[in-house]
Formats: sequence, C-alpha cells, structure tokens
Amino acid sequence: MRSSNQRYTFILLCPICYRKEKITVYRSEIEANEDKLKTVLIVHRDVNPPHEIKITIDQNGNIRSIHTKILDRLEVTPMKYSVALKIFPIVINSEAIKSTKDPFAKRILELSDGFHTIDDIAKELNVTRYEVINKIGELRREGKIDLTYTLYLSSEEVSL
Repeated sequence: MRSSNQRYTFILLCPICYRKEKITVYRSEIEANEDKLKTVLIVHRDVNPPHEIKITIDQNGNIRSIHTKILDRLEVTPMKYSVALKIFPIVINSEAIKSTKDPFAKRILELSDGFHTIDDIAKELNVTRYEVINKIGELRREGKIDLTYTLYLSSEEVSL
C-alpha cells in the first residue's frame, strides 16, 4: 500500500514563455478531494502574453490533463505535451561551490539547482553531454552533488 505522504514532483517547461516550474503534489492532497484529482494552477502574469497553465494529477501520480490559456484571449491554446524522466543534478552542500577550485566543476555546481538537466548544463556551458556527465561523476564521488530523477513536461503549440 502506498503512503499518503507520497510526493509526486514534476518539472514543467512552460510552452509559452519557456520558464521552468517545479510542481510538487502530495498523495494526501489528492486523496482529500472527492474526485481523487488535484489541479495545480500556474499563472505567469509578468510576461507577455500573460497566461496560465492548469495541470490535473490523479492519486497514482499520473497527469490527467494539461490546459494552457492566454489570459487576454478567450480561446484555449491547443498544445501537444510530452513527459520524460530526466536527471537533475543538485548540490548537496552550498559550501561545495565556494571550495571548488576547478572553474568547470564550479560552474556545473552553480547550475545544479534541481531545475537544470544534464543537457541544459551542457548547452549552457557549450560542452558535450559526455563532459558534463564525467565531471558530475567526479563531483558525486567527492560528495558535492547528488542526482534526482523527475518527470519533465514539455510542450509545443499545435496548429489547427
């Protein structure tokens, strides 16, 4: 039997402004609702165009629906979504950044905030994925970094 404290975490890449958002929902929150669904609303009013994203998650942690709406329009924008399991490096101790002398390792640690995937870090540093993976392996062995596996939502607008 699953614990009611079970946590479902997703990283959403906004299809309109490309901002990353971390969504965490607890099973107990979902089970408290009569329909056993939890809808999370994310509103981005500080960008143009202002918009919102509604994500509905069921008690098993499955995404049931995603809706995107431009707030200054009446229509809902049709979107195609994909979900993938991605690896996100996270610094274990913020002191590790200060104590690291290697500039490449230091930059990887600075980007290891739980929002950047290995691919994001490679792109940001303009290096290969392989180089980032090798350096993350060294940093893990040194106890400076850990990895978290999170569902990553991305989307694109569908033309009708």
